[in-house]
Amino acid sequence: MSNRLVSFSDLAAFLETDYTETQNEGIPLANILDAMTAVFEQYLKRTLSYGTYTEDYWGTGITVPLNALPVASITSVTYQTSPLQFTSDYIQSPAGIRLTTILLDGSAPVTVTYTGGYTVDDSGTIQVPADMKQAALYQIAYEWKQKDKPGATLIETAAGRLTIPGLQLLNYVTFLLNPYIHPAFLI
Repeated sequence: MSNRLVSFSDLAAFLETDYTETQNEGIPLANILDAMTAVFEQYLKRTLSYGTYTEDYWGTGITVPLNALPVASITSVTYQTSPLQFTSDYIQSPAGIRLTTILLDGSAPVTVTYTGGYTVDDSGTIQVPADMKQAALYQIAYEWKQKDKPGATLIETAAGRLTIPGLQLLNYVTFLLNPYIHPAFLI
């Protein structure tokens, strides 16, 4: 089981069901719940679970985006095997770090070891903001209701055609998630 955006008990209460994740009816629901973290991380272009990460960045410019936001602390930053110093060589930015003395040309990586992401409680639930949790509840409920028809459906009647889209993030969910998209990917 991966870290989850909401607990199974919160999800069951939201769906007004008494399923448990070990009963036959609850197992598919638990699978959707487990997959939703990866779906949100892909949409947001960032890692949500709290942890210590080491990342190599081979890009150009002065911004080094870090995947696990928010960044709690930076342990080390190196460029061409030389350590960089906080404030004199780099500063923390909303997207990760910004270099102050180096302009990257992509020929060598900047390696950053840091701690970031949202904390995870003892049950494995990521402590995301309330609106992100709400987005997860709505998206999981939608996918649960659509579990028997994951692809697009075309309905033809005498009055015309109606296409029901396959599984995708709900507009309301993307509205709630958009403020949390990794800042390095905002246009």
